[in-house]
Amino acid sequence: MTGSLLTFRGTAGESFQLDVAMPGSRILVGCGAAGEGPAPDAVVLLDATLDQCGQLPRLVADGWAGPVYATPTTAARVPLVLADAAQLLAEEAECAAAAGWPEPASPGKLDVAGVAALLKPLALGTPHRIEGGAVLRFGAAGRAPGASWAELSLGARRLAVVPAVGSMHHPLLALPQPRPACDTLVLTSPPCHGGSEHYVGRFAAAVHRAVSRNGSLLIPVSAAGLTDVVLTVLRDLTDAREIPPLPVLLDSPIGLDLVAQQSGVRLPETLVEHREAGDARLPRGPAIVLAGTETAEYGRVRSHLERMLPDPSHGVLLAGPVPPGTPAARLGAGERQVSVRGRYLPVRAEITRTGDFATTARDAEFRVWAESGPPPETAFLLRAGADRTARTLRADNGWCTVVPADGEQVLW
Repeated sequence: MTGSLLTFRGTAGESFQLDVAMPGSRILVGCGAAGEGPAPDAVVLLDATLDQCGQLPRLVADGWAGPVYATPTTAARVPLVLADAAQLLAEEAECAAAAGWPEPASPGKLDVAGVAALLKPLALGTPHRIEGGAVLRFGAAGRAPGASWAELSLGARRLAVVPAVGSMHHPLLALPQPRPACDTLVLTSPPCHGGSEHYVGRFAAAVHRAVSRNGSLLIPVSAAGLTDVVLTVLRDLTDAREIPPLPVLLDSPIGLDLVAQQSGVRLPETLVEHREAGDARLPRGPAIVLAGTETAEYGRVRSHLERMLPDPSHGVLLAGPVPPGTPAARLGAGERQVSVRGRYLPVRAEITRTGDFATTARDAEFRVWAESGPPPETAFLLRAGADRTARTLRADNGWCTVVPADGEQVLW
């Protein structure tokens, strides 16, 4: 195991990447951060979000042609997510150019087909020998379709990398599989704190308040985000007559393509898809609009924000965790002026936060999951909010828990 190093990247931001260096090979777990050093021998993806796969087109453009390992569901979703992001970035560049705002240039047509050709679907629970002699095994993490934890074994040593663990009681999503026994455990996201049982009530109340103002409700959500869950909750609330039957606009380049891959999704009868740029317009009277991205850093949601934020009749509902420093995070923090495409807008619309719709395990659920296996030698917890969980595992279970710095290297 001499020379087997872990390098943590993106620990303070939205995109996470774990560099696993072994004798004769280098594997990236996650490819959302702009990595440093030589090109990897392989990439392992834990889900299909951009903070896992967003830098794959850059690697391919630089001539990289290594394998990308993922669960079958994640492998099927990655090309759709990248195609959606490429279209949104291109549209954003056009809007910026028309307004004279120096937005970063669009990457143009990303080689989505080139990335898709490198994807290697691996079945859950089945060990596979990969580059460097390591053995890779995926297990279900819950929380989102295809989301997984990854176990890497090299000789007698085992490393487990786990994203946010899904709730044990969510009606739509699969349950997470038990935590694998390992020497080194990397938890890429801390559990959610506090309760989650009131998200439906907060959602319904936000809808009613917008209707009472004769306004609409905007929900920033990305293609691989909570779209399937939000649509199902809308249908259930409408069927139960807890909210009125409102027009639901899904403004996305790929529409329902990703939602169709998830079983159990219930679509509102009033749902309308807008796939073409500039096609979505608010109807007369109240409506519900879903548009990406959830961070509001780019994407069609920004056009809706330009129209809706200055108008006190409208509302914006923030669903799910939002990375710090993003426009959506500033809205959630109560800022009354937010910059969109180079212009500050007054925030007169009502801002509501509902949490993650109970998709992620809370403290108690996470503790049950984490304690289901023997204690690791070392557990590394990443990103904002990890200190609290690290202290709890250390105090109650005697674990050696560390919150690493961005770029820190350790032996595993």
